[in-house]
Amino acid sequence: MKSNTTILLAAVLVFAAAFTIILYLYPSINTALARNTNQPTTPTISANQTALLEFLGKYGFDSNTSLSAYYQAPANNEMIINCNYGVEPFYYNVPPLVALENFTAYELYTNVSTEVGEYTLCAVDPNLPYCSSIESSLYNFTMRFMNYSVAYGIYNSTASTLYKAYNSVESIPEEYANSSFFAPLYYDISVLKSTDESSKSSMISSLIKLEQIPEIVLNLPNGTVETDPLYLPVPFQYEIFYYPYKVPCNSSLTIFNLVSDVSNFATQTYSNIYSSIGADVTNICINDSSNSCTQSDIKTLNVSFYVQRQVS
Repeated sequence: MKSNTTILLAAVLVFAAAFTIILYLYPSINTALARNTNQPTTPTISANQTALLEFLGKYGFDSNTSLSAYYQAPANNEMIINCNYGVEPFYYNVPPLVALENFTAYELYTNVSTEVGEYTLCAVDPNLPYCSSIESSLYNFTMRFMNYSVAYGIYNSTASTLYKAYNSVESIPEEYANSSFFAPLYYDISVLKSTDESSKSSMISSLIKLEQIPEIVLNLPNGTVETDPLYLPVPFQYEIFYYPYKVPCNSSLTIFNLVSDVSNFATQTYSNIYSSIGADVTNICINDSSNSCTQSDIKTLNVSFYVQRQVS
């Protein structure tokens, strides 16, 4: 418990410091990010550079901004949503399903990973057109393909983590504990307290309703990146990152796929997650020694341009 408290106290202090930085420095940072890029007029500029500069200007980035550095661009592919949120769709985060019926394992994975992805987008933007129905669809799908033992195991593990976090937060000063930062945790505890652990239906319903505390990524003016040490995941959403220094870039759904692993991006079902929404999608390849963006087959992935990964 002591180690948990230490981690959470550190998280609160980082968050409080970050909030202060945002409050006092954000206007100047936002102004820098919003500066329009001057398009070069020389005819010798490459098509890749032209596409990159057009993108930076359209979405309010400075011409010197490296997308791979700003959005951290991990070894795994990241989906940037409306400029200030990120999601990493990992197939192994999908809760296990035990009843195949007439489906293959791949068909089950494709279905549940798509619905979990759609539900994660709703956590970021609850105004998306399908959000009123996706929770019910995910519930029906999971009830069909998950037995009681699996549901209880996931519920018990999740509840244990959330209650430990809750008990630690309750021990810190009230002015920090009452921060809106912890609102999802208090909501989750209320959901857990109303759950009937003898009922698969009740547990699955509660697990789907849980809200995560996203991982906050702070791109500071000196070029360093700080990540809040507290991230509380939930079973039926992919991990969400929040970039508070970048304002939302569109009133409709805008998605940038940062492709750090070309082979993985080609085999995953990212497009299924947003295919029914009419999202404005840009695929951006992150080029480095382990991820070549010059492959001929990259054209089949509809990549708009590539950027070089910045090495710190």
